[in-house]
Amino acid sequence: MRSEATRRIVLVAGTFLLVTCMACAQDALTDTVPRDARYAQPLYHAWSAGVLMGYPDGTFRPNDLLTRAELWAGFNRLLDVAYDAQAPFLLGDIHPTYARGVRDHWGFASFERLLAVKLLEHRPMPSVRDMDAPVERLEFAQLAVAALRGFGVIEAGMTPAELAIGDIMVRQTDGKVHFHQLMPRWEFAVAMANMLNTIAPAGG
Repeated sequence: MRSEATRRIVLVAGTFLLVTCMACAQDALTDTVPRDARYAQPLYHAWSAGVLMGYPDGTFRPNDLLTRAELWAGFNRLLDVAYDAQAPFLLGDIHPTYARGVRDHWGFASFERLLAVKLLEHRPMPSVRDMDAPVERLEFAQLAVAALRGFGVIEAGMTPAELAIGDIMVRQTDGKVHFHQLMPRWEFAVAMANMLNTIAPAGG
């Protein structure tokens, strides 16, 4: 009798600990994310799927501006996550064409892979060197169009502007996307969750 009671206590305590730890992990990632924020659910969806990563301290910092390296790394993870659903992006040999000093950046492998699968084109050195620079929404849109074309879920001639109309990107308060403004990380989270739902819908 005593062992049964002890077992139940341990079971309840273990369940409580597991739930608490899961909540703590989510809280660490969403430390600055209000629970009622319109991007909270898409952020958690994209993060739990492995498309988004937080900072080393466990936070996501939704209002920080998205950098070019983060953009490229996010699309690499999207390809990996969606690979089981459809696999048009077979990665062949990568042939480095940039100077080693440039290639030392943590995001450069992502850039090289996107080059290899033809989602990106070779860029002028200043653009590649500027991997920590914030990016405009247009840069996201161009990469998103290329990825969606590769997965065969949009028409070949669709433009970034038409993509925005297709419920991938976040509209601003005036109903427009404003392609030439910088993209915050929370908008990237929403757009990547929408990309994931489009390419590899749950149960699809």
